[in-house]
Amino acid sequence: MTRATIDSQFIVRFLKNDLTQEEDELFKRWLSESDSHAEEVASIAEVWDTLGRPDDPEPVAVDKAWEQMERRMSSLEFRQTPPAAARPFVLWHTLTTVRVAASVIFIAGIALGALLLTRMSNKRETVQPAVVHEISTKNGQRLTVLFPDGSVAYLNAGSRLRYPDSFGNAERLIEMEGEAYFTVAHDPLRPFRIVTGAATTEVIGTEFNLRWRDSLYELTVAKGTVRSSNRITAYRLVRGDHISYDAVHSSFSRVEKAKFGYALAWRENKLAFEHATLEQAMKELELWYDVHTVFESTSATKKTLSGVFRTESLDEILSNIAFALNVRVVRNGKTIQVK
Repeated sequence: MTRATIDSQFIVRFLKNDLTQEEDELFKRWLSESDSHAEEVASIAEVWDTLGRPDDPEPVAVDKAWEQMERRMSSLEFRQTPPAAARPFVLWHTLTTVRVAASVIFIAGIALGALLLTRMSNKRETVQPAVVHEISTKNGQRLTVLFPDGSVAYLNAGSRLRYPDSFGNAERLIEMEGEAYFTVAHDPLRPFRIVTGAATTEVIGTEFNLRWRDSLYELTVAKGTVRSSNRITAYRLVRGDHISYDAVHSSFSRVEKAKFGYALAWRENKLAFEHATLEQAMKELELWYDVHTVFESTSATKKTLSGVFRTESLDEILSNIAFALNVRVVRNGKTIQVK
């Protein structure tokens, strides 16, 4: 008889006073070899005593046994045995053998042991919270963002994205502020949803430009089909469509024909304005060039501007604006004065 046979089943036989004389002598020698052996016997004895020692078989009360076992298991100390001992995990032996000792039903004991191990494993398993990434661009910056599903977002200046490190099985959900051009990987089983304020944009695979600034939502579809909605209304847009949503008044505009030359100009490093006030135009310049505007005349803020400007030279753009609107524009470093 070897050390490997002194397991929890053998110990239960000792507790039942069911050992032969030879086995009893071997057990006593093994017990004297180490304090850990005595601790192991004591742990099994405590659990066995807690469940009682019925002589007759009885049904396995799984829930009751679990409550009793869980209370006892919290106080047990499990130790690893060197590989040479080839001893199975102590917890498995404890759970199955105690049930056998109580009911003398091996199959039920094994089932209970498996159930308890599963519950213990589930309790120990830590549910990792989803990791949420937040990426933002400062004024004067742009970024290209690759999502876990292969979709891409080209993020304009002064914008922000929030998205998980992995999308779920039901949807691909992100949040956005600012402006971005999206190329969405096709996946009909997992819609790609972008939350922007009170409006949501939903696609399964397409390309579009989305802008959400100053409570104004603007969507321009370059390819495929896009669904745009709030809590009340939903619109289906196809290539070449444009729609806007005013969050202040909670209202959508009509679906219109997109003007790609204006909506997508920034993708070609161009600034485009269509009936924009000078105040709106200067805000856009602040985003692109990381500057600050000071208006010395309130009347100048209401002047309107239309046109497309290449963005290589800020001074050239300011000069063209000053000429077109008959205003005086002075730049001092990062400060621009409009007089």
